[in-house]
Amino acid sequence: MRPVFVKMPESNEEKLAVKARFHALRGFPNVLGCVDGSHIPITSPGGDNAEIFQNRK
Repeated sequence: MRPVFVKMPESNEEKLAVKARFHALRGFPNVLGCVDGSHIPITSPGGDNAEIFQNRK
């Protein structure tokens, strides 16, 4: 479903415009996109870093 819902800029002009807009809005340099509000089920690999796979909400 990614190609249906996620669109990334393709041309250099589009990329520069998106980067400039993100920087103007929030001060983040070199950002081409972001995802928010999505909960994607994954399986933790366990081990020493298992906590980084935990959903904080």
